[in-house]
Amino acid sequence: MAAVAVVSLAVGMSINAAAFSIIDTILYKPLPIREAHTLVRVSGTRTDNLSYPLFEDLARDTTTLRGLTAYQFAGTVFDDGGSPDIVALGLVSANYFTTLGVPAVVGRTLGAPELLADTPPAIVISHRFWQQRFGGDRSVVGRVVKLNTRPWTIVGVLPDGFDGTMPLFAPAVYEAVESAQRMGRPVGDRRESWYAVYGRLAPGATIEQAHAEISALGERATRAHPDTDADVTLRAQLESKARMRDASVAVALAALLLGLPIIIGCANVTGLLIGHAETRRREIAIQLALGASRGRVIRQWLRQTAALAVIAVGVALVIAVWLLSIVP
Repeated sequence: MAAVAVVSLAVGMSINAAAFSIIDTILYKPLPIREAHTLVRVSGTRTDNLSYPLFEDLARDTTTLRGLTAYQFAGTVFDDGGSPDIVALGLVSANYFTTLGVPAVVGRTLGAPELLADTPPAIVISHRFWQQRFGGDRSVVGRVVKLNTRPWTIVGVLPDGFDGTMPLFAPAVYEAVESAQRMGRPVGDRRESWYAVYGRLAPGATIEQAHAEISALGERATRAHPDTDADVTLRAQLESKARMRDASVAVALAALLLGLPIIIGCANVTGLLIGHAETRRREIAIQLALGASRGRVIRQWLRQTAALAVIAVGVALVIAVWLLSIVP
């Protein structure tokens, strides 16, 4: 009985602990970037992501935001001469890492060189991918690999813990939109809203001013491009609030579903304890007949139950740590 009770509680608690740790990382922890509290997300009310041409318009015309940058999550076939793998790709504007204030731990990040026509196509890789694929080899910088059969040069490795601006979708490889354009890769027209757009509040600007300006620029885009941007309504929010807004429904549903294992576990343990009490009724009656007080009997049961709970918590922590270690 004790083993079944411990396992029932431990499984329920470990699943919840691991899941809520992941939710905390994705939604509540500030991004590991410079001055995360000043990062702003620009999005639409119909669709959060924007088209690349609209992003370029906003980057050119905004005065309340600086360093406006774009990010798209995609996939690519990565081939370094071994076994080709499909990996997560971050397609970003060249100023992405500069805006975020994220340096490279080896080599350099994408940046101004990607704006030059004679710069060879370059990529940077995540710290996790660097460790998993290359064993942390620092000589990886300068190596030529293939993405979708086209050659790209690895120029840098990102810091440990940085998983992009959408931690749930952590790219292994990042390439610049500008480099992709020079290689003939389409980045989308005004009908294709693929890009998450971020920027920093300009010195002296408030989020209210940024929102008002971005909304006005959205109205201008609607007038200038009625065929493609007729229903564009834009907003600017602090990134932390935008992240919570985007996932509020999903988090509520996840909390409801994640509560089921612990409820089921508690119900199982309750049933086991009730059944165990029935089998020990004779033992309790003998203890009372020999002079044991009700308080003593209750304390004995509480000690046994507390011991089960402590053991279950210990097992749950071990399982939760293991679950978190296997989550990419």
